[in-house]
Amino acid sequence: MGKSVKNQPKLHFDQSRANKLQEEQMDTPGPSEGSPNTEAEPELKQMLAAMQKSLATIDGKIDLLSFRMDRMIEMFNKHAELFDMVEKRKPDMEDDHTTLTSNQSTMDKTLAALQTNGTICA
Repeated sequence: MGKSVKNQPKLHFDQSRANKLQEEQMDTPGPSEGSPNTEAEPELKQMLAAMQKSLATIDGKIDLLSFRMDRMIEMFNKHAELFDMVEKRKPDMEDDHTTLTSNQSTMDKTLAALQTNGTICA
């Protein structure tokens, strides 16, 4: 069956020990108070400056790419407008082509008739 828990030691919170540990932590100097970590601070500052410079460069590149993307979208929209205009004009252009072909045929027949008639020399 189940194990008995009668013989396990009881855990209790020792407030005086907790207070002593807290005081010790408060007494230890932090990085700005002359601890051994102060040796690394200039290196960390250099790393931070390099990271900030890199972030600024990245931000600049993002802005440039954003501008280029906006420009490409504008160009695409202009091309789409031109394409729509051509598509709208397409039936008219086909009619114009048919008319021009018909006129060319009529002119060829007229020229042939005039040449046959002797009015115009070939």
